[in-house]
Formats: sequence, C-alpha cells, structure tokens
Amino acid sequence: AIILPMNDGAFVDVGVNIGQTLLKVKAIAPSISYIGFEPNPACVTYTQLLIHVNEINDVALIPVGIAESTDIGILNFYTSTETDSTASVIAEIRSTQQVNRQAYVPLFDIEKIHNVVGLNRISFLKIDVEGAELEVLKSFRPIIEEQTPIILTEILPAYNETNTFRVSRQNEIRIMMDELDYVVYQILIRSNELIGLAEVLNIEIHSDLNRCEYVMIPRAKKAVFESRCQDSMN
Repeated sequence: AIILPMNDGAFVDVGVNIGQTLLKVKAIAPSISYIGFEPNPACVTYTQLLIHVNEINDVALIPVGIAESTDIGILNFYTSTETDSTASVIAEIRSTQQVNRQAYVPLFDIEKIHNVVGLNRISFLKIDVEGAELEVLKSFRPIIEEQTPIILTEILPAYNETNTFRVSRQNEIRIMMDELDYVVYQILIRSNELIGLAEVLNIEIHSDLNRCEYVMIPRAKKAVFESRCQDSMN
C-alpha cells in the first residue's frame, strides 16, 4: 500500500505460488497490470482457478521459472504438498534438508521472452523464489537498468558465516544493488505485522525469519519513498 502509488506500470511477480501476492496487489490496485511467473504446474493450475473464480482482470500467468539461461531445471520439493512454498530450483540452498521429490520445470532467461510477455513498462518486481533470487536478478538486470522498477524480494537467512553458499550469494546481491544505484531497506516485521523499514548497507548474517524481506528502491526515488513511509507510520 505504501509503494504501489509510487509508480505507473506493471507489477511483475516472480514466484506466484498460489496467488497470495496477486490477491493482495489486486485488492489495493485493481487496475494494475499483473504479470506472474511460476514453474510449479500445481501452483499454476490453482492460480488459474483463483483468477477465474474471482474474475480478476488484467492478469498474465506464465508457467515458467526465471533463470540466467533457458533450460530445463529441477524443482526440489521439501514437503509432500503439491504446492510446496519451500520448493526451490537451487538444490544447494537447503543442502541439509531431505528432498521429498523432484520435478522437471521450464526455466527461461527473461530476455528470451521479454517481448512476447510484454515487459516494456515494469514498475514493480517482486521475487520470492526460495534461494534463486540472484539468478532472477541477473536475468532481469538489463530490464532493471532500463526501467528502474521498485524491487521486493525475500532473501533467506544464512544463519551463520559457515554457510558460505548463502553468504556469498547475498553479498553478490548487495554488490549488484550498489552497481545499479539502488538503496536497500529491510522490512521489519513482528508477529506478522509491519513495524517499519530500515536502510541497510549490508545484508547481515542472521537466523531471524522475520528479517528476510527487503525492498530495493532506485536512489532517485529514495526521498519520495521515505516520505511515504513516514506518512503511513504516522
């Protein structure tokens, strides 16, 4: 609700799952164009039904994941649920957890489908891909450079410095944001309630699942963003 009025353009959702973000976005801004990417066929089927039953307009649902290159990927499921929200195409992200099952899914470099999907005017890029944030950001980088969308992303905690795989990836994301001249804010949550945002210079090593959500703002829009945040908190 704070950021949706800031930009005029499409809301791109990478990692639709079962349409949780779709419903929230359309409740706040019914007329906004929504473009969602989801590689899990069960989630796609569920979300298509959700769109139909609720008669949601101006929605494009693309049944693929986003990666640095176009390929067939392996989606690892960690629960028996068909719509497992923890499923990831990055096997190393949960190397200590047992994989329940796997499925082959299509992965696309966004540049391969840029014109087909209609990504010529993006205002918001939301990423919730269970550890594959880096690959999505790399794929979208030319679009981010050109269109400077506001980015909302989950970055799973590294827990400790020995988890070098996660630490190196979150550091690479931070470096990329600096190169793109983006300001990074951590979304502060307590008991599922938004309590504020804090600008961060680094993505810290921590184990708090309430500190996994970030909003990344083009530096040119920082003043407007902070003003809106201040107004909403008062």
